[in-house]
Amino acid sequence: MEAPQRHPVEQSGGKEMEDVVCNFLEAQEGVEKLRCSYKKRIQATQSGLQSLREEVMEDFWKMHSFLYAEEQSVMAKIGQEEKQVLSGLEDRVTDITKRAACVLELMDYLSEVEDHDGHLTGTFEIEINGQLVFSKLENGGFPYEKDLIEAIRRARNGEPLEKITNSRPPCVIL
Repeated sequence: MEAPQRHPVEQSGGKEMEDVVCNFLEAQEGVEKLRCSYKKRIQATQSGLQSLREEVMEDFWKMHSFLYAEEQSVMAKIGQEEKQVLSGLEDRVTDITKRAACVLELMDYLSEVEDHDGHLTGTFEIEINGQLVFSKLENGGFPYEKDLIEAIRRARNGEPLEKITNSRPPCVIL
């Protein structure tokens, strides 16, 4: 029977085995150093990422606060402008309502004018600054409010007046 074969390292003797073990231990030590080095790098990278994350979050909140303040400022300006526009519109509506009431009141009064004998004729004439601008007798009806308002506006602006020739037929009650 043959003697069992030995591993080449065992055959070479104890010195080589010692060298192999020594090389293995040195390699293991090198691996441990690399592992420690990479562990430190990973920790540094994680720490850097955490710092960067915190900076980004801080910048985000600064930007958010700035934009919120800007939005509030713009909304306040829009609110003020809206109030001014609404106030102006309310003033216009009030002015138009007053003018329309005056025109209606004038038309009611004019429709009941008396003739020279004290009889109600239902006819009337409208003069502005001494100039005849409408005659119910000539036109056979009432002036349109828009035409009368336009004549008053022209007189107020110093523009030449024109005689109103458009009229609505009078209301007849049988």
